Amino acid sequence: MENEMMTWAEVFKERLESIRQELDDTFGYSSKDGFILSLSELSSPITFAEYIADCEMDAFEDYRDGVPEWDDEAEKLFRTSYLPKIKEIAEEWEQQLLSCAEEYDRTHPAANGESMTEFFTEYFTHYWGRG
Repeated sequence: MENEMMTWAEVFKERLESIRQELDDTFGYSSKDGFILSLSELSSPITFAEYIADCEMDAFEDYRDGVPEWDDEAEKLFRTSYLPKIKEIAEEWEQQLLSCAEEYDRTHPAANGESMTEFFTEYFTHYWGRG
């Protein structure tokens, strides 16, 4: 059976799952308690933004490398067809992070004057281009 080329959304999802597994292996990320513990162990929540940014770029490069000719038409297809497919995944990720951040903020003081909820709200505002 011939392998079909994965869409960028599928590549992104695969990368995101590997990042989640890496976080789980490193910090016990799979449970809410483990996630909160990992937040307190990290020096800065920007680490999570960096994980996601790396994940997006790696997935994009993997996807682009699989397209025979990356031209304006391929770029347009990518922007109009494939990017919207990750919206649900990214929104789920956003809700999970914000929920955990709110829980974390209930028991931990804000670091450098910024709560975890504020940090992730700003991150996702930038991510989605809101406001």
